[in-house]
Amino acid sequence: MQCRRDEAGLPHWVVVTPALLFPWNTDTTPYSSCALRPPPRPPITDPQQLAQARNCFACHLETGGTLIGPSFEQVADRYRDDPLPPGELESRIRNGTVRNWNTFPMPANPQVSDADLAILVPWILSR
Repeated sequence: MQCRRDEAGLPHWVVVTPALLFPWNTDTTPYSSCALRPPPRPPITDPQQLAQARNCFACHLETGGTLIGPSFEQVADRYRDDPLPPGELESRIRNGTVRNWNTFPMPANPQVSDADLAILVPWILSR
């Protein structure tokens, strides 16, 4: 089976039946619709671009004061002398938190992968 475009430019799965094996069916037969997907994007490795892509900046500033949540600079300052246990900040980012900074809860972010966290957390704590 192959995904091909028809005369109108619409993608369709087709069963390719070579004439050599099936001489009575030399044409392709529409099977069902398919979606032609673009190649996957390369992973984001720049922490600032990753924070933008994962919508961190919707609630957090990199430096300065509080937006909805604390700035990354404020997070780093808070935990510089009193670090969190390993994996705690990752868990708070992924699962969300309530009343760590103010009355606004931080929502869960299940879309942030372990690879993303491995880039974001050290960057946040280095601000």
